[in-house]
Amino acid sequence: MKKRRLKKRYIVLGLFIITIGVFLFRLVFVSDIPKTQPNVNEKALNTLEEKASYIVNRWEDSIKVESFRLVVPEARGVEGSNHIELYFQRLKTTSKIPLAPIFFLAGGPGSSASQVSTSEYSYVFEKLSKYADVILLDQRGTGRSLPNLSCRNSVDTPTDITENVQAQILDDLVEKCRECADELSDMGINLKAYNSTESANDIDAIRQALGYDKISLYGYSYGTELSQHYVKQYRPYVDHVILAASLGPDHGVKLPGDFQAQFEHMDSLIRLDPKMSKYIPDFMGLVKATHERLQKEPQFVQVPMQDAFDDEGFEHTMGEIVATFKSTWDMTMTDDHFQMMVSDKIGQRRWIQRMPKLYYDMSQGEYRFIGNQLRNFRRRRLPNALFFTVNAQSGYPESLWNASIAQSDSTVFSHFGISYGRYPEVYKAFGMQKIEGMNDAVYSDVPTLFISGSLDGRTPLKQADEMAKRFPNSKRIVIENAGHNDLMNNAVFDGIVRFLHDSLADNVYSNKPINFMTPVPYKYTMADTLANAIRYGNAEKAIAKYQQLYATYAEVDDYIYDLSEWPFYDLAETLFKHERYKEAVAVLHFAIKTFPEDEYLYLYLAMAYEHLGNTKNAERAARKALSINYFEGNSQVLLKRL
Repeated sequence: MKKRRLKKRYIVLGLFIITIGVFLFRLVFVSDIPKTQPNVNEKALNTLEEKASYIVNRWEDSIKVESFRLVVPEARGVEGSNHIELYFQRLKTTSKIPLAPIFFLAGGPGSSASQVSTSEYSYVFEKLSKYADVILLDQRGTGRSLPNLSCRNSVDTPTDITENVQAQILDDLVEKCRECADELSDMGINLKAYNSTESANDIDAIRQALGYDKISLYGYSYGTELSQHYVKQYRPYVDHVILAASLGPDHGVKLPGDFQAQFEHMDSLIRLDPKMSKYIPDFMGLVKATHERLQKEPQFVQVPMQDAFDDEGFEHTMGEIVATFKSTWDMTMTDDHFQMMVSDKIGQRRWIQRMPKLYYDMSQGEYRFIGNQLRNFRRRRLPNALFFTVNAQSGYPESLWNASIAQSDSTVFSHFGISYGRYPEVYKAFGMQKIEGMNDAVYSDVPTLFISGSLDGRTPLKQADEMAKRFPNSKRIVIENAGHNDLMNNAVFDGIVRFLHDSLADNVYSNKPINFMTPVPYKYTMADTLANAIRYGNAEKAIAKYQQLYATYAEVDDYIYDLSEWPFYDLAETLFKHERYKEAVAVLHFAIKTFPEDEYLYLYLAMAYEHLGNTKNAERAARKALSINYFEGNSQVLLKRL
């Protein structure tokens, strides 16, 4: 009997191990991206298919569109070229006197308009359609266009080494790029046909297929470079051009000095904050010291194995099982690893907000957050192959590459950390060669609007300054404290509309206040304090308590209580949970008087009124939220529901 029980235990243990092995194998080695259809050779060139469709954004809000598929040559002028398919959507204008149709061109290279349209930009496109048709193009090789050049493999960045780190990281990247290139080429895809010239030709093929005389272009990041290629090739058909987060064809290399300028701007903002500057009096000094420390002595990092798995469900259970065998992820983070992660994330607003806390935490020996980022980063998905084919064939001026190397000696940030994906060895893995003239600067008299953020180190203000001289008939919108990926608000949209109507007389300067994450937690939780005041009293007592705490701590240069609007969000959630909607209304009205330009307070107020059945006031509050930020999805959905 004992032998049978022992045998049964071994069988159960064996099944557990097999299950874990299969799970980890699928997690690490099996791609969740299916192979692409390599061509549509069965379809005749210029075939245009149309059907009704919808954009569904991340708030699950649906916007009606027309979707199209247009068959074009993969390589124009090449006999026997494959036929490929361009996918695009059209938001038909409601205007009786429409402006020229607006073509939106996403960044990357490798991003698609259908991907962007799941964000708040769905409302940008919907609102623009009041004035003109809006065309959302998945550029060749991206999104729902065929073929899709998404690489199906992941890098395996080594995190167990401290010597020859750059060489080993680069070797791994080159190997994985070669695997991706070989898989796509073996399917008969002509990778050399995926460049900015062919994409510009695609735009004009769509223009002709839809019967438009002239079009306007709205490019974002790389989309601004593609817009300039179209202007260069097809100027007679261009009405207006909008370039957000702009770069020219000759700006193919990011510069360490531009990243440093972004951090120096952040430093100046931190110095104005008496609380934050108490803990971080010299942000640039902290940044420099952190990188110097990692250069001298790489950091051994351990993060809990459970962090790699979901918080609930099957994957959480599997994580618990795996953690019984191996409790931590063990990695070594060098300065090269850290530089690469910072470079990869610094365009995102939430990362800009986190950056001071991140460096402060590391100075205090806290590495859990960055350790989890490194765990994800070490096996991240390769970019869409279009990133490599476009950049390789455009190339970059040698003087710019040399300037990036030279700036590494005088700045905190390194040439390798910023440009590792643009090294010649990487481009050669795709069999690409530079096409002469592809990175020449573009000059034009076309009416052009440049939109830039003051905290954008990827496409800095100075690039727009330089490009504005090439486009003498241009205007500017500058957003203070905006990064690379958050260049939209109501003022910016109004400026775009006025520009398209040729009524933007002066440059526009807008502001997006930025709230950095606190380097240390608040000593007391304001939301809980106010909730207790309501629990043992009423809304008036909570308001009185806030006023008392504000009077006591507003001028204290430490994190005692959070006196901002944020605790009122948490308080509203708590009151909603207990169905105390009348108290929520009273508290939110007080908060709005204190913070009159916060759209989320109006959103919560609208939600409270909706629960109370007061549709009129709920609608009024939701409209007020949208008057502050038209592109906030929750308010949009709520208003439509009302």
